[in-house]
Amino acid sequence: MIAKASVRDYLSFSAIRTYQGCPLRYKFKYIDGIPEDRVSSTLIFGCAIHAALEHYFHQFMAGEPQLPNVPELMDVYQQNWSTEKTILFGSKESRASMDQLAEKMLRNFLASDLSTPTERIVGIEEDIRGELLPGIPDILGRIDLLLESTDVVIRDLKTSRTSWDEDQASESAEQLLLYAELVKEMFPGRTIRLQFAVITKHVDPRIQLVETPWDQHRLQRTKQIVKSVWQSIQGGNFYPNPSPIGCSSCCYRPQCMAWNGT
Repeated sequence: MIAKASVRDYLSFSAIRTYQGCPLRYKFKYIDGIPEDRVSSTLIFGCAIHAALEHYFHQFMAGEPQLPNVPELMDVYQQNWSTEKTILFGSKESRASMDQLAEKMLRNFLASDLSTPTERIVGIEEDIRGELLPGIPDILGRIDLLLESTDVVIRDLKTSRTSWDEDQASESAEQLLLYAELVKEMFPGRTIRLQFAVITKHVDPRIQLVETPWDQHRLQRTKQIVKSVWQSIQGGNFYPNPSPIGCSSCCYRPQCMAWNGT
């Protein structure tokens, strides 16, 4: 059976990744609109840290004489733990242990060069939308930090269990390459640089700024992946993709087990 068209007239990178990970999960989430009733602690922790950093950079961009300190950032972090969904913690995790880790990460961030960018901030959580290829919906994205000096910098904020190197940044570059393709229309003729700002979830969190080079071949390859994913969605190609890690935390397990191919 051909799937009914999604009510959304755009694609996000997270939706593309969802389809690649499990086409049936994409159907449940983006086409059937079944709400997710559970969320991993890792995801909500990352979003809460992200919200605290967003608050900080808004104050920095506004030129506030007194920038947020650790208690103020922790207050923003705590507010963003509020959810009606069940939170799934790892075997060695608890809310208290994650709060302690968050405080260390935010404290180390404030002590790092990342907290005082030398480039001018021109966008925080900047929404961008545009066409990548004819015949597929617009790509809608959100840039964590858009900075401008001689060049234009797209900076993605990440929390990670481990430190990153250039190979890790390169492996994660597809999303930023797509965003850069859309941003270049806003800054014609300008060089666009792609960066990851990484805060590790260690006892003594490490703060990193890792740059990944522009790769035209990788960009074209990613565009073709997006095109292939969209064609599969339009063709109604939905099926489960069992994974020991993904399935254990998936909130759609009852629907998946009841699925009969239609």
